[in-house]
Amino acid sequence: MTDNELVVELLERHDIHFVFGAPDNQNMSISHALSRSPKIRYLQAKSGQAAGLMADGYARATGKVGVSIATTGQAAAGMVTAIATAFTDNVPLLFITIQAPSSEPTTNSNHREWQAYCEDVDKLSLFKPITTWNTRIKNSDEISKTVARAFGMMAKGRPGPVHLEIPADILESDFDAAFPRSFLHACDLQTAGYALPAGLGAKAAYPGRPVVAVTDTVGLLISGQELLTAADKGLNILTIVVRDQPSSEKPDFVQFAESLGISGFRVDGLDELETVLKSAQAQNRPTVIEVRLS
Repeated sequence: MTDNELVVELLERHDIHFVFGAPDNQNMSISHALSRSPKIRYLQAKSGQAAGLMADGYARATGKVGVSIATTGQAAAGMVTAIATAFTDNVPLLFITIQAPSSEPTTNSNHREWQAYCEDVDKLSLFKPITTWNTRIKNSDEISKTVARAFGMMAKGRPGPVHLEIPADILESDFDAAFPRSFLHACDLQTAGYALPAGLGAKAAYPGRPVVAVTDTVGLLISGQELLTAADKGLNILTIVVRDQPSSEKPDFVQFAESLGISGFRVDGLDELETVLKSAQAQNRPTVIEVRLS
């Protein structure tokens, strides 16, 4: 069993059914291990922030721990907003990041090159003020007890995000909360772009329930690329974007939605919304409704 497979098995033992990941070739090995799991569905977002917010939405909707994985550099740094949101709102999330290979001697040429040329973000320092626990796994022997402690930290005291950092070379060596909520809102941090990825996390948790993400134009500009995730993964979420400056026709969110292969509608004011909602619910696919307010 590889250490990647061990991490996945530990997540399975802790009743994790969804993991939300950020795209990057440095976490492909653990992504492949997750994709082979019969118990965990791995959903890859288009950015680290969106992956973290999906885990946040899943956790709030289910009352369970949300899990998100990213790697070095931009994807991990992009998780800061999601981690801070979970920290201020007391949401139990497990963030796993992949660090540049440890400084120990290695025969892996890719790792040697990475050690020589890649100066990774100091994620432990970056995440320390916005996590309830934040640590690095130094060797394979620490994986099981550290993951167990992470879940223990989230089960007692003040809920919040926990961060585990694992060097890439360790993962590739050989040898596992509160009440569900109907209305999800990033209360304290007022995170822009929160609605859509959080809604996708909730929809992944409850595919049989209708999920509606309500956002403004700025919010959808920040996370609108996750409509493609919704289409790719069959997450039939309804997104309502409120345009409070009807004189501006750009961007055209209906055209944007249709370019992704999902349904798009436009209404002028709230009076038309009820009729269009019935049409949207009958689509059985991700749908965007643009509401123009006068």
